[in-house]
Amino acid sequence: MSLAARPSSVTVVIDRDDDAIHIHTALAAHHPPSGRITLHPGPGTTGETGLAHDFLAALGKPSLLPGRFPAGRRPAWEAATAWVTALPVTWLTVLRAHRLTARRTMRLLQLHALTGVHLTLVCHGPHLPAALHQALRTADYSLTADFEAARVPCGAGEFGLEQVVRLRLTLAGDLAVRGVRGVGEELQPA
Repeated sequence: MSLAARPSSVTVVIDRDDDAIHIHTALAAHHPPSGRITLHPGPGTTGETGLAHDFLAALGKPSLLPGRFPAGRRPAWEAATAWVTALPVTWLTVLRAHRLTARRTMRLLQLHALTGVHLTLVCHGPHLPAALHQALRTADYSLTADFEAARVPCGAGEFGLEQVVRLRLTLAGDLAVRGVRGVGEELQPA
């Protein structure tokens, strides 16, 4: 784990209370033309290829690739790597990272190493799961419980505290209009 003042390009966020605002904030930051991708892995998928398909879908690219490929080749990951390289993708946020296997996490770390994309893994729970800890053993990463510390770039600036507060107030108002209760109850819409 990195202890340097400058944050590592791999950040692990511990969302101790599984606060919905972390998911809403990350999903709101998803903007492929600006280089920000939020990956919310599909439920029930545990394989590496399923994660690559989810990632390609988040990029807005086809996940099913035509043709036959030799055994042992991972065309979906090759396509994902190619698209990240070709597009201006600079930031990848992965939600529900606590559910990733060590192999799936290693795939994301390989993608990070090959493309230089900043990788933020959001674990929704009080601790770092064993599989994630195992995968991160050799990675240079920073660990935080402060979602603000894992700033998401937003255009020329950053997605900082002011934008998060504004987003939280907007979400609180939107959720109240839709009749959703119990999410961010401490928030008062402006």
